[in-house]
Amino acid sequence: MPDISYLINYLYKGGLVPNCGPETGTVTDIDGNIYQTVTIGTQVWMAENLQVTQYRNGDVIPNVTWDDEWADLFTGAYCNFNDDVNNVNIYGRRNL
Repeated sequence: MPDISYLINYLYKGGLVPNCGPETGTVTDIDGNIYQTVTIGTQVWMAENLQVTQYRNGDVIPNVTWDDEWADLFTGAYCNFNDDVNNVNIYGRRNL
């Protein structure tokens, strides 16, 4: 099953169609984080918050912490809730 970065690249960057293979109930990102999935109808959704910090090709996703940076951003980025890495296990990361 492809990692979440691959799915993001497919959905938002026009990449190749992912080969999801048989449903296993988990998906793994490039950082090695394993997420539980849930099937709703014919769609498979992640049941956990995203925690990835790099793209599938190994490029680092920038950690943006200032509102002004978000306003001027033309690339992908992520942030931690309240800019506190200790919140990642609770809330995940917001990736854009």
